[in-house]
Formats: sequence, structure tokens, C-alpha cells
Amino acid sequence: MSDGQQATVSPTSKRRRGGLSIQSKLLLMLLGVSLLSSLVVGTIGFISGRESLREAAIEQLTTIRELRTEEIEREFASLQQTVRLDSRNGSGAVRATAAFVQGFRDLQDATLTAGQQETILGFYRDSFVPALEQRSQLDFDPATFVPATPAGRYLQYH
Repeated sequence: MSDGQQATVSPTSKRRRGGLSIQSKLLLMLLGVSLLSSLVVGTIGFISGRESLREAAIEQLTTIRELRTEEIEREFASLQQTVRLDSRNGSGAVRATAAFVQGFRDLQDATLTAGQQETILGFYRDSFVPALEQRSQLDFDPATFVPATPAGRYLQYH
């Protein structure tokens, strides 16, 4: 180029000198704002979701606690009712036990025939002891299971 000629500068060359074009700067700003807003929305969603899950877990645990409390209260109420009924029937149980003991005493003089005693021994020898030995893999004497008292033998036979 000579002195008299001026160099013409094209508009595209001016843009290159300044760095990024306005369009590129706007696109970068939009991208930055989008990323920032996505990050904020994601953080808020995460915190909100975490709190929501925590509240749901606490609510579920509270419900379980209340159900178990009701179950335990029902069980105690049932137990109290059973104790009340048993205490009311206690005198009947005492009378029945006394009558049973007296009846057992009355049978101390009971006698069995030799055939009846053999029937008792035969039951232990032929039925009871073989089944017990099979299950336990041990040996037993059938005579050890025959009741020692006359009342016991009498009741066992009958």
C-alpha cells in the first residue's frame, strides 16, 4: 500500500480485535444464567426432597409407635382381665385342689388284681417304652414307669 492509499478495514476485522462478538457474549450469558438457575432449582429440589423424606420417615415411625402402643395397651388390658377372672375363680381352684388331694388319699387303699397290674406293665413294656427308645435312642426299663403308689396304679389302670 502506498501513502496515498488508505487501508480499508472490513467490519469483520474490527470484531475480531475486540474478542468475542456481542452474539457470542449474549449466548454465554444465557448459558451462564441457565446453568445458575438450574443449579439453584436443583439445590432447592434436593433440600426440599430431603426434608420431605425426613418428614415422611418421622411420620411413619410415629404411626408405628402409636400402633405398637395400642397393641401393648390391649395386651395389658387382656392380661388384667385374665388376672381378675383368675382371682375370682381362685377359691374354686383351691377347693378343687383340696378335693383332688383328698380323693388321691382315699385311693391309697385301692387294690388291683394281678391281671390289672400286668396290664399296666404290659402297656409300658409293649407300647410306651419302645416308642420312647425309638425317639431317644436310649434304653429304658418299663418297670420304672409304673406308678409307685397304689393310688397311682389304680388311676393309671382306670
